[in-house]
Order: sequence, then C-alpha cells, then structure tokens
Amino acid sequence: MHKNKEDKASYDVEYNKRPYVIEKAKKRTESGAYKEYWNRPEVRERNRARYRTEEYKSKNAERCGTEEYKMKARWSYIMRNYGLSKEDFESMLEEQQNKCAICGFEFHDEGKSTRPHIDHCHDSGDVRGLLCNNCNTGLGQFKDNPSLLQSAIEYLQ
Repeated sequence: MHKNKEDKASYDVEYNKRPYVIEKAKKRTESGAYKEYWNRPEVRERNRARYRTEEYKSKNAERCGTEEYKMKARWSYIMRNYGLSKEDFESMLEEQQNKCAICGFEFHDEGKSTRPHIDHCHDSGDVRGLLCNNCNTGLGQFKDNPSLLQSAIEYLQ
C-alpha cells in the first residue's frame, strides 16, 4: 500500500487524527476489553519473553531511542489510558494557563517531574485536570478520598 516508511508514517498521523478513530479508541478504553486482553497471563508472559530476547533489543534500540518515537508512544499512551487526543490535552493545558490546577506550579518540559500529569477518577476514569507531580502524588496517597483530605486539613490547622 505504501511505497516507503515516510509515506506510511504520514498516513498514520493523518489516520490517527480522524474523529472515528479517536472515538473508537475512547470506546475501547471505556469498555476495558483492551486491558483485559493484554493482562491475560499467557499474553503477558508471551510478550515478556519476546521483549527479553537480544534480537528484539538490538533490533529496536535504535528506533526506540528517537525523540519522535518517544513522543508518539507518549501520545498513544495518553489516548489509550485517558481517551485524550493531543488537541484535547493542549486545550486543557491552555484553559489552566499552563499551570497546576491545585497549586499553580507552571509546567515546563525539563523532565517527568515538571511536566503536567493527568489527574483522573480511578472509579469512573473521567479526567479531572492537569496537576504537577507533587499534587498528583499527594492525591494518590490520599486515595482520592475527600474525608481523608479533610482530616489532613484539620490536622494542619
């Protein structure tokens, strides 16, 4: 179908922007069927064994080390786990003025700890906003429980 890798790559980018592809990814994420398949013990073990081989490591080391690959993998992860397209993420970031929704820390891409983290409800999967590393970790430690957070506020006063 494609004459070379560049043609396929440009087609893939355009394909992933199509609304029905994004909708399909959101439905797959909501249903949980995707995670069920990949978390089956036989599938996990098969993939782990394949990734451990020297042939696989050497074949993919050069490709996986590129900045383009890392960004594509990151956006794929965000779409798969949170149902957010790059445009949705960027609009959320713009709405929050490139700052944490809780403490106001200004995000920058100097490392994982300084870029935005996607806060979501672990029960419904709904995305609530973008947080800094510290606020996201703090909410996680309190297990998103408002009564525990209220107890912590009372303790601090």
